[in-house]
Amino acid sequence: MADVGIETIECEVVVVGAGNAALIAALAAHEEGARVLVLEAAPHAERGGNSRFAGAIFRVPHAGRDDLAPLLCSEAEPWLERVEVAPYPVDRYLAD
Repeated sequence: MADVGIETIECEVVVVGAGNAALIAALAAHEEGARVLVLEAAPHAERGGNSRFAGAIFRVPHAGRDDLAPLLCSEAEPWLERVEVAPYPVDRYLAD
């Protein structure tokens, strides 16, 4: 067989993709002691999976604006009263 320049890497976990969910999975496995390999096909300028395009917005189930308030930094607090957001219950979140 001809040498095609493929390197062999030993690991316990292979994570395909480098978006937010993939990197969290990779970190969690690493923190538990696993040797982790992350594979990303996107060019460097486009890395990040869907998280790159989401504008740092993450969906979480909540009962309304007051549930989300503790997630905000202090600079955002003055804007809180200007925001209207409908509840996003767990069953709808899971269905989505």
